[in-house]
Amino acid sequence: MVDESWFYLTSDAVTVMLIEEMDVLIHPKVQHKSHIEKIMFLAVLGQPQKVIWKGEEIDFDGKIGLFPCTEEVATRRVSKAGPKGTRVQVNKNVDAEFYHNLFCLEGGVYDMIEAKMPWLAGDPYFIQQDGARPHTANGTIEDLVAGGTGEGFTPVIVTQPPNSPDLNVNDLGFFASLKVDVKRICTHCTSRQEMMVNVMKAFEEYPREKIDGIWASWFNNLRSVMSCDGGNDYKQAHNGGKKRKRETGSAIDLTVNLVDYDRCVRLCR
Repeated sequence: MVDESWFYLTSDAVTVMLIEEMDVLIHPKVQHKSHIEKIMFLAVLGQPQKVIWKGEEIDFDGKIGLFPCTEEVATRRVSKAGPKGTRVQVNKNVDAEFYHNLFCLEGGVYDMIEAKMPWLAGDPYFIQQDGARPHTANGTIEDLVAGGTGEGFTPVIVTQPPNSPDLNVNDLGFFASLKVDVKRICTHCTSRQEMMVNVMKAFEEYPREKIDGIWASWFNNLRSVMSCDGGNDYKQAHNGGKKRKRETGSAIDLTVNLVDYDRCVRLCR
């Protein structure tokens, strides 16, 4: 699953504890609290799993990649970044072309999928995205499929229904959890470069168990959607994921209520 989210260098109304005789080294300052500097990242997650591939067991942790939506430019004048000509990262508008490049350029989404999930070769695999305009503009999906097809890999791009953030694991819990981890590393970053380093560090250290739990919640939501005939007015289900994790090693439950299944099949027909 893929999705984007903004990461802010600092937060408004941060509460800190001041300890006696300890100096505050950093005084957070912004030009305006409504325009705090931020960076967008594209997160790509798969389901954690153990796979036997070419006689070897691969313990995939679910983390495929985290890609900053930025571009490198040279400064035009002396600034806090350094002298004129210093190379810095600036935010890039995510249009259809840039979104395509995130997937298809060297080191992009497709390269990371092929490197981390080589067992997908030979069969079509699914990439779920939301319906944002850059993701679904005329010809975008076809170009994405063509850019990732080759060497045995065949992506299938699936666009999730509108108004359904709980059906994407990034929106469901990953982004919120990752942002908490980033704030634990540094509550106030002084530069975009520092923020990018902290976000990537938090991503690399993000535990497999949490991703497994988020995927378990996603499957719970799918069952809840089926129980209300495909509507989005459902309540998120809880079905003993922690206990299942202790007993089986994974919190994910793939069972489906047959009554709900049969009813939904009849509705689709």
